[in-house]
Amino acid sequence: MKLKNVLHKAAAGVLVFAMVLSSGQIVEAAPTSFPAAFTRSGSTYLVNGNFDGTDNFVTSGNAKGLWYLSTGTSGEVTKDSTQTHSGAASVKITGSGNAVDQQVELKPDTEYELSVWVYAEGSEGARVRAFLNGGANQSDKKLVDTDANCQGQWYQYTNTFTTNADTTYANVGVVRANNTHSTSGTVYVDDFEIREVNAPVSVNRTDAETIQVEYPATRNTAPSDSDVSLSYSINGAPSETLDVSVAWDSGQHTATLTHDNVSKNSETTVDFELQVSGEIFTQTVTLPANPNYVGAEIAGVSELKNGSAILTLKQAPTRDLTAGEIGISYTDYEGQPATLSVANVQKRSNMEYFVEFGSIAPRETDKTYTLTFEIGGASVNENLTVATTAGKTFYLDATNGNDNNDGTSPATAWQSLDKVNNTEFMAGSSLLLK
Repeated sequence: MKLKNVLHKAAAGVLVFAMVLSSGQIVEAAPTSFPAAFTRSGSTYLVNGNFDGTDNFVTSGNAKGLWYLSTGTSGEVTKDSTQTHSGAASVKITGSGNAVDQQVELKPDTEYELSVWVYAEGSEGARVRAFLNGGANQSDKKLVDTDANCQGQWYQYTNTFTTNADTTYANVGVVRANNTHSTSGTVYVDDFEIREVNAPVSVNRTDAETIQVEYPATRNTAPSDSDVSLSYSINGAPSETLDVSVAWDSGQHTATLTHDNVSKNSETTVDFELQVSGEIFTQTVTLPANPNYVGAEIAGVSELKNGSAILTLKQAPTRDLTAGEIGISYTDYEGQPATLSVANVQKRSNMEYFVEFGSIAPRETDKTYTLTFEIGGASVNENLTVATTAGKTFYLDATNGNDNNDGTSPATAWQSLDKVNNTEFMAGSSLLLK
């Protein structure tokens, strides 16, 4: 196997400018007010790859996300702070056959790169081997065999491996080997990492709702929506997950990720974390004010009728709601998805709105529908029973009636002929006018 020393190069941010032709002159628009580039923060495969954490070292058993310190009859494996490549700690190994390893979820039939930094004491340069073994249907692989390059200095060893077609996880680690080297030397291990060979090389934000991920030219398969996880946090609040759609450009080896705009009615500082192809990328960005932001969610629906309802909100919106910001959907009589257009919105208070919408035509028998009312991505369901009009008498009172009534008694009469004209009557129905 060929060993190589790898230098990871940070991706540079890119500023995008718009060129507009106006009155015979080219006008250069100002760049976006937020930084373009995300920062690669590490791999999601190994937990605590720099060994600085304090809560995932065990000396028996082997489980996902735990560093198992395996010690034989001689020597020891311990967390150490006297010799580190980075951070506050490394793992110190003495005695042959002792090892540190972790159970890691891996994708089947996928090429990965493993890297580890090693420091060997002693004139002969004690040796370690990085390995991949055990796990679900994964054959053993020797990945790294150190040499004199790590004697008296930190040296990075890397190699690639491809998992078996039905692999789901494996144990990954290093073992103190003897071979022709001395068994008495001390070895330090630090900054252990696994990453997909076809993982992103850069992640850049295009606008408040778009992220572009660049992959190496060797990648020829499209990432799926399930490969991507995007979460955000505002002002230290608990993180929330965003739905992301992925569009793949095979010619450019890029994926365009589109997500909802999370900015508010003023400039908002947002912390994003993107997990894609086993990698973590982070970005803190100040998003401009979103003119469409309402900041309202439905808490409940009351006084629901076939054509109107009162919506109670969880909090007061930043401005008065409009008809276009309220969505009403249901499954119709034939089982198909349908929507009801909102015709009128009246503000009752900061937390309450009266909404008029298109009615559902009655059928030959009574039918109960589940209406979904939605504002700002949050929805509430409420059942509505639409009674048949077959054989019924309806009342219209031009003075005391109300078109929001059901029209089936003098006390609940309709008021206008428009209501009558927009109602589908079954055979045998009658209408009394006043």
